Amino acid sequence: MQKNIAKLITTIKTEANTKDLTAFVFIGYFLLHTFKNELIHKGVKEKDMYKYLKLDVLARENSNYMQNVAFQGFLESVDYELDVWKSVSDSFHKNVLTNWNILGLQTLKKEFKKNKNGVERIFQEFLNIDIDILSLMDIFEGLKATNKKLQDHFTPMDLASLISKIVLDGNTTIGAKDTIKIYDPTCGIGRLFYPIFIELREKYPAKTIKILGMDLYEEYAVFTQSLYSLINLNDTHIFIGNSLLADPFNGVKFDIPIANPPFGLKDYGIQTKMELLKFEDTINSYKRDHLSPSLKKIYDKAPLISEQKYLSIKNDFRAA
Repeated sequence: MQKNIAKLITTIKTEANTKDLTAFVFIGYFLLHTFKNELIHKGVKEKDMYKYLKLDVLARENSNYMQNVAFQGFLESVDYELDVWKSVSDSFHKNVLTNWNILGLQTLKKEFKKNKNGVERIFQEFLNIDIDILSLMDIFEGLKATNKKLQDHFTPMDLASLISKIVLDGNTTIGAKDTIKIYDPTCGIGRLFYPIFIELREKYPAKTIKILGMDLYEEYAVFTQSLYSLINLNDTHIFIGNSLLADPFNGVKFDIPIANPPFGLKDYGIQTKMELLKFEDTINSYKRDHLSPSLKKIYDKAPLISEQKYLSIKNDFRAA
């Protein structure tokens, strides 16, 4: 994690009064959203957006937007864009406003009224970091406490990259398709999509790549939908719900089903869950310190499974 991102996370935890700390990620999201509009005006195509959508210090200095602006000006820019969309389509405006409120817009507005100095300091810290899709995931994860019952675990990017390599190595069927569908039934904040999407986009620039997923939690589903819409606007579809019980894709077969199960202790069984955790810990060289004593006993006795077995368990749920 960038040193400045760690500092930003600390500043948010120190300066914010709201319990919904992840609302501040909306700042980074909207900065990227606005920068994307500038790139479009400069002629960058949607399929190439992933190459350029990084708001670093140099890009910010050369940008027409967000130069020496205060948080009040930031909010005015958000409201201006919403007003423009309202004049175009009430339904689209309503959908965007709903998503932005879930991301944290209204929370930020309320926080700013009561805590202007704290929000301003947080805002200025945002202007000191490089902002891209992965950094927003890091910030979100850094602000979201891991659920002690293991219902809310984020996949580290190095593990996501390993899974991507396992899935794509030797796959000879993808190249023959015009449309490639990636599916994650428990997508969380979307880490597993990223390395696969980037590799496919680099290898097959002319193909349509659909990012399809579900998550139980509205906050996560909207976060993932919003981030990937920045680089895959018309082909990202993330639904809210339990993929064990619902199928919003109506039986569509997926080219690359990928997930980091189990969904919950009751769905896969505690033994299998500990096996999967142990595999991940081996890749990342650490143990789950938050495990209860009883879970640690099961964890310690769990076998160290192979990559092949890990992938088999992971994809067994929805292998199309």
